[in-house]
Amino acid sequence: MLSASALCVSLLFSNNVFAVDEKIVTGRLVGEIDAETGQYTSGDKSFHVTLPISGTRAYILNAVTDVFTVRGTVLSIKPTKTGGTYRLETTHALNKSERAISFEQASAKTFDWYKRLAIRSYRSPLLELSTHHFEIDGKKTIASIYKQFASDKQGPRFHLFYLTDFGSELAFVWTDIPLAAENIEIEEEIIEGRAEQAKKSLAMLRSLRFE
Repeated sequence: MLSASALCVSLLFSNNVFAVDEKIVTGRLVGEIDAETGQYTSGDKSFHVTLPISGTRAYILNAVTDVFTVRGTVLSIKPTKTGGTYRLETTHALNKSERAISFEQASAKTFDWYKRLAIRSYRSPLLELSTHHFEIDGKKTIASIYKQFASDKQGPRFHLFYLTDFGSELAFVWTDIPLAAENIEIEEEIIEGRAEQAKKSLAMLRSLRFE
């Protein structure tokens, strides 16, 4: 979905709220994956999470890439068999000045940055379909759903953004759902959270554990 350079310029690592200049470690896979349980452990052992995909070890290893700094991890999962990509970003060890930034401000900056990135990546405007606040196991979460209009070369695309406050850490999930053509029933499933990709995104956030 995104180039390697875009991965390294994520909002959570580079904006003036979460600025960091530590060396970025890249490679085929920095973290570790247990193919039997579907669990990913970050390169610095700071967290583990259950992947939203399953299959053979070769399939999973081919689908997953990550980028690591001492400040956090970007975990990307390529298009799945049912369509869609998943992306998890974490940032941890926030200091007092960073924590002074409200969760609402952090989510607004994060979502705005990724909206612009999606527009540049797919060259089509976005329409916000919904934004709502809720909790995942007692943790503040904000979710927004956007529709990207179809072009001459592709059907509509939906983007699901989630940001969850883990206290000293923040976790951002971006799920990208492309459709071959307009489909009102599928669109309603996505908006109502009944789509498979939406359920897997939330399941991934619920499974996320920081050490």
